[in-house]
Parts: sequence; structure tokens; C-alpha cells
Amino acid sequence: MLRKLSQTLILALILAVLSPLALASSPGEPTLYPETSSYSEIHNSIEAARTVARDRGKLLMVVMGADWCHDSRGFIDLLADPGFRALVDERYVVQRVNVGYYDFVRDVIQAWDVPVIYGTPTVLVIEPASDTVLNRNTLPYWRNAASMSASDAIDYFDAYTPGPPPPAPATSPELAAALADIDAFEREQAERIYAAYADIGAMMRDLDGERPGPGFREKWDSLAAMRAQITVDLAELRRQAHQQASSGADPIELDFPEYSLYLD
Repeated sequence: MLRKLSQTLILALILAVLSPLALASSPGEPTLYPETSSYSEIHNSIEAARTVARDRGKLLMVVMGADWCHDSRGFIDLLADPGFRALVDERYVVQRVNVGYYDFVRDVIQAWDVPVIYGTPTVLVIEPASDTVLNRNTLPYWRNAASMSASDAIDYFDAYTPGPPPPAPATSPELAAALADIDAFEREQAERIYAAYADIGAMMRDLDGERPGPGFREKWDSLAAMRAQITVDLAELRRQAHQQASSGADPIELDFPEYSLYLD
């Protein structure tokens, strides 16, 4: 109880400084995202859920979030909507993953060759037999879940149906090379984001009842700005690569942006 109360106080203080960032649980309130202590525990729970989904002919929905995150809690609220709940019950097995204070991210998503998550919640739609991520191109979509509706959720998740994933489209050597360059750029930027996650996560974990200072807000805003912009830029880079490939460009030429981050 003392541990839960201390955590609640920390979350309440974060909320006071960054109201869009966090929403505290009340003492004794059940956690929305299961507490975990190791990656092996997370991997085992995901694998068990994947087996259930495969055996039942359903998709696996992995929801990566945290109780301190306003939007992570917002997505759980959406799951309670009767219309969305009916779709989920029919078509999905849901596994919630608690990312902690960004402690449990990298080794979860590396299994699907996803470099990093750009916010919480991140929701992955998995075809369980092949362990394929079906919504790879829109993974950041739900990071603003608290401002989205059950109708948005139904429209999004109704687009995916159980069954073998479609084959990957054929690509020219030029397009394959350009997409590989974009992937390498994303992995490079992901390492910067992980460094910021480690720093900011440690600050959140070590508040111990103290009010976050202005330095925390500056760091959070810097990271948030980078995360928001890079997802737009990555989509645009991939669009440009496909466009140039379709017009026969050889080589495909791309301008990679630069981002400022408080760690620089």
C-alpha cells in the first residue's frame, strides 16, 4: 500500500505540471496495465496471448502503455465502449503491456523489428500465425487516444481481419535501397529517443513526492516535439521514395532531416 500511495503521489505531481501527460490512479485502484518486473515476464504473456489468438482464429492486439499516461488510460476507456468492445471480442485477443517509465520498450518491440515507439499507447495488430505486424505504417496513431472516439477505434480496427497477411509488394532494387536507408535513419534516431527515455524515465521514477521542476518540462517538450515531427517525416520520406521509384528515378534521392533534442 505504501508503494502504491507513493507512486500515486508521484503521478499526481506529474499531472500538476503536465496535465496532458499523466493521470493518476487513486490508492487501491486496480492497475490498467499489469505491473511487471522483467522482459521475460512480458514475452511470456505475449506468447501466451499469441497462442490463444492463433488457436481461436483471431488477431492479437498488443497495447503498450502505462497507468501514468493520460492517453494510455484513454485507450482503455475506448475498450469499454459497447460497440468497440463487440468488435474486439469478435476479432481480437488483447494483451496489455506496461512500459513502466519507458523501462520495458526496446526488447518488446524488437521481436517485430520495430525500432522504437513514438508515444503511449502504441497498439500493435499482430497476425499470430506468422507473428506479423499488420499496422506497422500507423503505429503512432493511438498516442492521442484520449482525444479519439469509439467510432475512430471501430473504423481503425475493423480494417484488419484474421487470416494470412497479404504478400509484401515487389520492389525494385532502387526502391529497396532507398527504403533501407530510411530504416537506417530511423534506427539512428531511435537510439537518441531511447537515451531520452532513459533520462526522463529516471526523473519520473525518482521524483519521490517532489514536484517536477522546469527542467523536466523542458526535456519532455523537447522529446515530444522530436517524436511528433519524425513520424511525419518518416511517412513523407517513404512516400517520396515510392513516388520516385514509380517515375523511374535512379538513384532515388532523399533529404534526411535533422532534429534538435535536449541531449545534444
